[in-house]
Amino acid sequence: MAPIGIRGDVSPTYWRNRVRTVPSGSGAPGDSPTSIFQTLVAALTLAMVFVIQHTQACQEAVTQHNLDEILQMLPAAVTRC
Repeated sequence: MAPIGIRGDVSPTYWRNRVRTVPSGSGAPGDSPTSIFQTLVAALTLAMVFVIQHTQACQEAVTQHNLDEILQMLPAAVTRC
């Protein structure tokens, strides 16, 4: 008995050829809502990475500025290279 959904009288070559000749408008990769959702999630993730990196860079610059001000206010601060 053949598994459900597969005809027992059709050779594997038939199925291999059918898979290769699927028209682009009928279920080809990239047409499904899942594929569109995955693309949107990937784009949102990329945008969030840039936003987080920008925020961290701004916070790092502010911290560095504050540290520089503290060093300038100290009377015994010596510049060492």
